[in-house]
Amino acid sequence: MSKTERRQSRILALQVFFCYEQQGFESSIEDVFERVVSLSDVEKTTEEYIQEQENGEIKKILQTAADSPSTLNENVKNYALEIVKFAAQNLRATDVILSKYAHSWSFERMSAMDRNLLRIAVAELDEKFAVPPPVVINEAIEIAKIFGTDDSAKFVNAILDKIKYEILTKNK
Repeated sequence: MSKTERRQSRILALQVFFCYEQQGFESSIEDVFERVVSLSDVEKTTEEYIQEQENGEIKKILQTAADSPSTLNENVKNYALEIVKFAAQNLRATDVILSKYAHSWSFERMSAMDRNLLRIAVAELDEKFAVPPPVVINEAIEIAKIFGTDDSAKFVNAILDKIKYEILTKNK
């Protein structure tokens, strides 16, 4: 699997886990995954247009391009499904770890995007995935830059770096 495909898998995993949380973790992760990957009506081009509001205000609208999950290849979908299934199975333990290292932030105060990106990254840090921790952390930072706030990348980096240290010292 190429680096680009792995990133697509991680982004898809983030989208699925975000939806899973929004649904209160009540559906099975496999059902949420199937609903997300069946999305096919996502805008594929970037367009800018002017829209007049009811109050007469003129507003510039920019639609951005996005990959439609239904067009992703099977390798991308399979790796994303593997990540989200593992993250769902270990959700409580992961949330305890994240709460431990985000001690100046209550877990509920984190943005939903940051929280779910951290859950996905912690899952992928498991030796089952055989991905070096610096790669997992770097990918999480890059995805945080795309989908997060201005501070998300720094926040994600700080938390994952502490968790990586704990994992590495535990495995010695």
